[in-house]
Amino acid sequence: MKVAEICFLFFIYAFLGWTVEVIYAAVTRGVLENRGFLRGPLCPIYGVGVLVVIGLLWPVKDNLLLLFVCSVLATTTLELVTGFLMKTFFHHMWWDYSKEPLNFHGYICLRFSLIWGLACVFVVAIFHPWLQGMVDKIPQTAMIVSVSVMGAVFVADLIVTLLCLVKLNKTLTALDELSHFMQGGSDLLTKGVAGGTLKLKSAGQKAKEEAAAVQKSVSEKSEQLMNKAARYARRFLNAFPTLRSTKHPVLLDSLRGMLKKKKPASAPGTADAALANEAAASADAVSADAAPSAASGAAMPELLPEERALPASAEDKDAANGASDGPRAV
Repeated sequence: MKVAEICFLFFIYAFLGWTVEVIYAAVTRGVLENRGFLRGPLCPIYGVGVLVVIGLLWPVKDNLLLLFVCSVLATTTLELVTGFLMKTFFHHMWWDYSKEPLNFHGYICLRFSLIWGLACVFVVAIFHPWLQGMVDKIPQTAMIVSVSVMGAVFVADLIVTLLCLVKLNKTLTALDELSHFMQGGSDLLTKGVAGGTLKLKSAGQKAKEEAAAVQKSVSEKSEQLMNKAARYARRFLNAFPTLRSTKHPVLLDSLRGMLKKKKPASAPGTADAALANEAAASADAVSADAAPSAASGAAMPELLPEERALPASAEDKDAANGASDGPRAV
């Protein structure tokens, strides 16, 4: 097969895989949602997986038993490697089979391995020969133009999705940093002590007021970051209901709870208001651990004016630099 034909088949199978995922979600969960890592109607792992299976197993397509066994091995290996690489590079586990019997670290399980094997037997032995006959009738020029357009859209979609994921991870990191800001040491106090710029004060009303002001500032900052993280995470959590973060599991679960509680808007602006209310509640939880030590004012050190600002988050740095936001639905 020529390169243009391979690419054309990749897009067909990626689209069919996305269709299967949407139907599966509708039947099993009763929801209609865009399933997949990308924003567009494509699941690249299906396109890659089918082409790999066809390329490797086409010589044994007439031996259905051997085709089935080899298909199970090929698709299981692909799913395992893909899940591991996505967890390693993006710090999220995109699907989770840990509740399935005979699973391996949640990446693969026997039930779905058998399903992929049966699906590949159908594709290789029945569906692909028919599809190949249809593709052979398409003029070469039309195929090249189609592949070029779809390829450009695919690359653009991939870039936007990756940027969104990077922003989500940065926002979650900023929230983690903020949640530890008031907990007994923090970088701000350490720098202050090292530089000799702290002025110790006895407990009093002024110290309590300063502690309350800092707590309020932390809460407001947390609310802003939770709103931002919710915007980035909404589509990923809808497409991957079992999505887990390896770096920020608690924060991602908080975002999932926020988005599940939010009801559809009945008037313009209602959705944003509901999301803001949920963000405020989650933000309070993020900064709650810091409240007891700050509110007591027992030995609250006074910082010089220039040190009272919160530490700049990764998101704030991006904004200052003018950065712009940018059952395997991958």
